[in-house]
Amino acid sequence: MLNSAQGQTVRRAEAVPDEALYQSSSAAASQQKAYAALSAAETGLRKDPHDPRAISAKGAALCRAGRAREAVDFLMDLKAEYLDFFPHQLALADAFAAARLFQDATVAYTVVAQEPKYGNAQQQAARERLKVLKREESLIAGEHAVRTNNAGAARQAITALKGDAGHPDVMALQAAVLTREGRFDEARALLNRVAATGWSSRTMAEARLALADAETSRAAWGPAAADYGAVQNDPNLSASERQAAARSNRQLLARTAPTVQQETWASSQHQGTLWTSGIEVSSGAFGDGKNIVFLRGIWDEIGLGHPKLITGEDAERFQAEAAWRRLTRRGFYGEVAAGGGDQGATYGAAIGRYDQPGPGWELRFRGNDRATDSLLLLALGGTQTSAGFNYYRRMGERWYVDAKLGWRRVEVDNAEIGEGIDIDFRLVYTLIEEREGRTGLTAGYFAEIQSLDRHQLPANLLQQMMRYARREDDPADALIDDRINRHGLILTATRQFGAHWSGFVYGGVAYEFDAGRTEALAGAGLTAYLARNATLIFGVDYASSGDAGNQGDHVVTGSVKVRVSF
Repeated sequence: MLNSAQGQTVRRAEAVPDEALYQSSSAAASQQKAYAALSAAETGLRKDPHDPRAISAKGAALCRAGRAREAVDFLMDLKAEYLDFFPHQLALADAFAAARLFQDATVAYTVVAQEPKYGNAQQQAARERLKVLKREESLIAGEHAVRTNNAGAARQAITALKGDAGHPDVMALQAAVLTREGRFDEARALLNRVAATGWSSRTMAEARLALADAETSRAAWGPAAADYGAVQNDPNLSASERQAAARSNRQLLARTAPTVQQETWASSQHQGTLWTSGIEVSSGAFGDGKNIVFLRGIWDEIGLGHPKLITGEDAERFQAEAAWRRLTRRGFYGEVAAGGGDQGATYGAAIGRYDQPGPGWELRFRGNDRATDSLLLLALGGTQTSAGFNYYRRMGERWYVDAKLGWRRVEVDNAEIGEGIDIDFRLVYTLIEEREGRTGLTAGYFAEIQSLDRHQLPANLLQQMMRYARREDDPADALIDDRINRHGLILTATRQFGAHWSGFVYGGVAYEFDAGRTEALAGAGLTAYLARNATLIFGVDYASSGDAGNQGDHVVTGSVKVRVSF
């Protein structure tokens, strides 16, 4: 009998039969089964604290439940009770390996391999697992080198693994290296060969995700959507990773497949109410995969006659256009558009770049477009010619910037009534990153500034204005006033509710330069992922003092958006 440091009598040391209970690579074992096994093992240990099978079962269950560190602590505490030979050394080595404590695992496996007391079966198992452990170390080193774009270290890891070149995870690592070198077709072919064997592992899943991200950055949206789709249900990824892959798959599917997108906005403000409905039909990428055709339409129903300001009948506006977009390498594109509406022909052109990786930007020109400074301007058929530049990018892991600079000229019945520039700026910092089961939080600074020179209204237009806006000191204020010039701070909380729902809420304060007052801002949104190809989005926004004129009152805007890809 052996005595512990506390002097208590313990079970005689004897080798425990190797039943491969510690192979934590068994991803098919569910969390529920692991906890059931853990409960059964603890029941057995309460009857006999040194029952070899109960000890083995508890260690295995902890590893399978993702609690390998607890398995290490449990077995190390048990080992302290033995003065010489520890019969559970192989189990301890497996727990070290599952906890990614590779140096400790190497020492523990070596002890078993060199000690005849453990028997031939356990010694052979230790030697085989030691080889697997070395492969795991090299794989992890290679994966880290790929993530940090260290080509030399990645090649070094591949060289160290040349004896296991045919192993599925080694082939997956080779695919990740090929991805970094921009050889996407070769990487995909290699991953498809591995997938055809039925192999499933974290290394495989990470390699496929890296390929999808790289394809997205090069505007290879079709292959990227397929690769995101291949891993969005992979059990080797965390729930948050699977959900992110599913969202990326939906976004790319909307670009590459025929898609219908319908959105309706409703707004209540000091001049009245506005209902706007917009639809966009996309052909998806066709031809050589770099052409997209859009059909866009928008319809406004303007409710005037607010007793505090405007007397007049309701009005309607409509506009429709067709656009052709041509994609080029690395996410660049050019677009031309032409159409018409109730105020004649519309036209436009744009060039830009999608923002993965690096910055995104767009330079756009629009002619004879709807002018939306006020409900009355919309009702009277106001149009605008505009040019604008938008720049947006993610800086590091926590910062995001979105800046817009624009010029526009506003007209009614071919009479120019105003001209000026707009500046919109957003800088967002991530305070808490959103993760599985944790709410994300961001803080943002924004500034909205407009310098608009109003021209003197023609006599006929001024006379018409007097009919509509006779309660204004200056009737022209109801037609086109400086937009709110303000800056402020916004806090936004985001949360993913399982695989099918996500939402956000925000609140903040802003200071209006011209009016010299503070306003409150708030809003919320909810996204429902109805299916792989269908998304439903709800949103509501509130501003305490208007969003179109400084003399405004409370403004509430609601929206519903549906997107379906085919």
